[in-house]
Amino acid sequence: MRKFIYLMFLINIAFLNCSNKELVKDDSTDRIDVSVEQGDQNIAIVDDAVEIRRRNFSLVFRFKQPDSVLVNASFHPETFNNANEGLPLDELAGFKDTGITEELYNKNSALYISYKSPNYWYYVDDKDHRFTSVVKNENGFICTREITSFIDFDGSGDKNNIGNVMQKEFYLVIVKSEWNRDYTKRIEKSRRMIKFKFIL
Repeated sequence: MRKFIYLMFLINIAFLNCSNKELVKDDSTDRIDVSVEQGDQNIAIVDDAVEIRRRNFSLVFRFKQPDSVLVNASFHPETFNNANEGLPLDELAGFKDTGITEELYNKNSALYISYKSPNYWYYVDDKDHRFTSVVKNENGFICTREITSFIDFDGSGDKNNIGNVMQKEFYLVIVKSEWNRDYTKRIEKSRRMIKFKFIL
C-alpha cells in the first residue's frame, strides 16, 4: 500500500510540473530587441543612452515573427522622461496624436521628429514593411531602418541631412502594443527608451 501511495504522489508531482510549464507564457515576442549601428559597427546602448557621430546610422530591430513598433522621436525630453518614470502609454505626449504617414521601405531614409506623433514601423511581409532592408534567419527577422536625415514636424517639416541638424540630442521611445477588442485603446506590451547624443 505504501508503494502505491508513493507512486501516486510522484505521478501528481510530475503532472503539476507539466501543468505549470504550460501556464508559463512565452513573452519573448513582446520584448523590444533593438540595436544602433553606425559605420558597420554596433554602438553600445548604456543606461538607455547612446553616443553617435553626426552622420548616417541605423536602427536594427529583431523580430521573432512579423511585428510592429510605435516609435516617438523628439528633440524634447518630456516623453522620454515620462516613459522612464512609468507613466502609462495614453499619458505620454509623444503618442497622443495619430501615427505619421510614411512610404513603404523607408524610401527617404528619414527619422520623423514630432512632439505628439509616433512613427509606425512594421513588417508584414516582403511587400509590406517600413524598413530599409529585412533579412530572414532561423531566429526570425532582422529589420534595419537606415537614417540619413531628419524631418522635423514640429518645425518647418523640411528634410535635413543629419550633418545639418543643430540639436545636440534627440530621444526615442519605442513601444510594442496591441489594440483591445473594440479598437478603442492600445494595450502596451513593452517599451524601450533611448537617448541619443551627438558627439561630433
